[in-house]
Amino acid sequence: MGTITAIMGVFSVIAIFVGFIMLIFSLIRKKRKKASLRVIGISFAVLILSIIMSSFFMTNIKSSTSTDSDKAQTSGDNNKKNLTNQELTAKAISTAKINNAKTRIDGDNLIICYPTEMSLGENSLVAMTFPKEAADILKELQGSKFQDIIIQTTATFSDNKGNESKNLAISVDFNKANLDSINFDNWTYDVSADGTILYSAANGYAINNIILDGTKPKTKTKIGNAGKQADSDWWYDHGLAPLT
Repeated sequence: MGTITAIMGVFSVIAIFVGFIMLIFSLIRKKRKKASLRVIGISFAVLILSIIMSSFFMTNIKSSTSTDSDKAQTSGDNNKKNLTNQELTAKAISTAKINNAKTRIDGDNLIICYPTEMSLGENSLVAMTFPKEAADILKELQGSKFQDIIIQTTATFSDNKGNESKNLAISVDFNKANLDSINFDNWTYDVSADGTILYSAANGYAINNIILDGTKPKTKTKIGNAGKQADSDWWYDHGLAPLT
């Protein structure tokens, strides 16, 4: 349909051009002036018709695209409802490409904890790596049965004697109402551009002071405090210590 409309439009423009040439010659020769005007008039009518048809065609495309998008969203939501909490958690971890993750599911509450390497430094972990991974996980869990979700990452720390130990690096908490209100079409991009958005959107978060102190001043200023307490027993009981 779109191709036919485009062809009609091209031919009508050519016909108008030809009609004007005919009109010029007819004025010069003082002959067949009516025929030239007739060609121009018909060409204009065809052009207007092709524009109307093109507009109608584009409207149908937008409507069809919107419908397909809605169907895909509905299908995705239905698929989530058909998965168990364990299956949905595994899918979210896989999508975010997380390795060696530990999980705990207690009713409709969830903890995901995984180790991280700080090879690119503290600022990269706080403002880029962890926010992107957490956003990818949360996107998969949106619309699920989970009422409270904690995502944690751990890192290896050294004391002043060179002794190493693994401890909590970053922890964030999102409840269902908060998570389901996020528009991931925009939010995923926003978090990729500025990872500190993750912490301001979370119900609660905690960042190890050693790591926060190692971030850039701009990152530290945007985040502000090293933590925000969520009004949740799940967070108070499990958010401030790594899952073991």
